[in-house]
Amino acid sequence: MNRSFVSSADLRGLTAAFRGSLTCQKRFWAKPKKRPKVGPGFHEKAQKWRDEYLLDRHRVLADSLRAYVDFSSTKRVEPWDTRFAPFDRVEKDGVYILTRYLMDDKLQLCNYHHRPVKRMLCNVGLMGPQVTTTARWKPYRFATNPANTTRAERTFTKDKTVFTEALPATSKVRTPKRQEAKKYLPDTHTSESADASSVHSDESVVMENSREREDAVLLEGCDLSGDALKSFLQKNFVDYIEDELFDVAALEAVED
Repeated sequence: MNRSFVSSADLRGLTAAFRGSLTCQKRFWAKPKKRPKVGPGFHEKAQKWRDEYLLDRHRVLADSLRAYVDFSSTKRVEPWDTRFAPFDRVEKDGVYILTRYLMDDKLQLCNYHHRPVKRMLCNVGLMGPQVTTTARWKPYRFATNPANTTRAERTFTKDKTVFTEALPATSKVRTPKRQEAKKYLPDTHTSESADASSVHSDESVVMENSREREDAVLLEGCDLSGDALKSFLQKNFVDYIEDELFDVAALEAVED
């Protein structure tokens, strides 16, 4: 019992099989064994060896990159690497890469940092994540925003100037707004009854009034009924319908 650690295996006589593993272990209360000191100049040599190793790694990386660029620019028919299809492929002949449009917002939100990109692309196809992330022709050609990631609510804010919502079927139109819309609606009946043949037959007629010319360009080849009238108002009279939603029946009543 000259050891400082005694277990229940010693009392049972099972210590023969575990003698080596028990005696070689270091206990947390035992002082470490003294080792001989290194000779003079060892740390300087070690630092020099570290620098040489790093320089050698840099040289290897630079050589591989130079060979890759040389191969890309001279010996390759296409400027992208065909081994990494479909991730490095141009969008040609109307065929688009589906994964880019599925994951482009997520890639921009994680700002193309390699770890979240690998986590997102780890199960895309049967190729590894290193193929899709690190071995690209221009890996960071989309990452132009800074290292702090873009906020999702700022990226995906809808443009408030664009009228994208559908018009409700039953919406109340007030009388002053109706009169105002009637005042600014194009007077299609008088113009078509007056010179319908001249406008529709001869398109190169020169009108004196610039407002009439703009209206003729806007109304050329479209009938103002239903959805066409609604889209015409949305395009040209946004400032009059932005606070009041018009439905198609009310607009047709206004036109009549």
